[in-house]
Amino acid sequence: MKRCGLLLAVVSLGGCGAAPVAPPAPVPLHISAGGKRGYSYRMGEALAKALSSRDARYAVDLQTTEDLVTVQSIQDGTSDCGFTSANIAYEAFAGRLPDDSRRYDRLRGVALVQLAPLHFVVRKGSSIHDVSDLRGRGLAIGTPGGATSRIAMLVLHAYGLGRDSVHIVDEGLGRVLPLLRSGKLDGGFLLYGQTTEGRPSDPGQTAQIVPLFGAPIERLRQEYPFIRPALILADRDTSQRNAIRTIGVETMIICRAGLGPDRVQDVTDAWFRATNHLLESSFPFDTISPDLASATPIPLHEGATRYYRAKRLTQ
Repeated sequence: MKRCGLLLAVVSLGGCGAAPVAPPAPVPLHISAGGKRGYSYRMGEALAKALSSRDARYAVDLQTTEDLVTVQSIQDGTSDCGFTSANIAYEAFAGRLPDDSRRYDRLRGVALVQLAPLHFVVRKGSSIHDVSDLRGRGLAIGTPGGATSRIAMLVLHAYGLGRDSVHIVDEGLGRVLPLLRSGKLDGGFLLYGQTTEGRPSDPGQTAQIVPLFGAPIERLRQEYPFIRPALILADRDTSQRNAIRTIGVETMIICRAGLGPDRVQDVTDAWFRATNHLLESSFPFDTISPDLASATPIPLHEGATRYYRAKRLTQ
C-alpha cells in the first residue's frame, strides 16, 4: 500500500500543469572579418553559419573591419573573435606595431587558417623586374593599418627603400588595377588568399606578377619568422600559366582572453566544420588542418587548447 501511495503522489505532481520553461536566449557573439569583397569575410560568414546552425545557442554579429581594427576591438572587448593576419596579431601582442608600442596582451589564438600569398603586381610590359626597381615609382601598399601595408613596408625596407624613396599610395585591392591602367601607379602589393574569389579581374591584361625571392627576402624571413615562402598558383583563367614564387603570411582567427573556454571551444569546432563546407562549395582554398592550425604565433586560448587536445584523443 505504501508503494501505491508514493506512485500516486508522483503522478499527481506530474499533472500540475506547470508553465513551460522558456528556452535560454541566444548568446551574442561578435566576430570581426575583412571587407565584404574580401575572402576573409566569406570565411567569417561560413563560421557564423556553422556556429548558429547546429543549435540556436549563438546569435552571431559579423562585423567588417581592417586587421588593425580587429585586434584593437578584441583588445578593448568590443569584439569576441576575428580574422586577422599572423604578422599583425604577433606584432600587436608583442608590442611591436609601428607607432604603437603598447602590448595587446588580451589577444589569444584560435586557429591558423591559410597562407595568403603577397602579390607584387606591375603594369604589363613594365621595366620593373625587382623591388629595387621601385625607387622613384608610384606604389600602392594597401590601406593604413592593414596586413598588406605592414608586410609591404617590411619588403621595401628589406631592399633599402621607404616612403622617402618610393611614392606610396595607400590604396587597397579594389583600386590598384584601375590606377595601374590609368598610368597613375607603377606597381602595387596585394595580400589575399589562395583562391580566385576576391582577386581583381583583369580582362585587359593590365598587370603582371613579379616574383619575390632572393637574398633580401631571405634576410627578411630570418628577421620576421611569421613571413613564409609561398607560391601563387597558376590560373587557367588568366595569362598566368605557371606558379610564381613569393612570400606570404598566415591568416588566423583570434579571440579575447576573457571569452569563456566553452565558447572558444565551440568557435574552434565550428571553424573546422565551416572549412568542410567551404571546400565543398565554390570557394577552394588551402586550409590548414587541425594538426597544424594550433601553431599560432600568439598563445592559444584555453578553449582552443581543449578542442585540439580532444581532437587528438579521438583520432
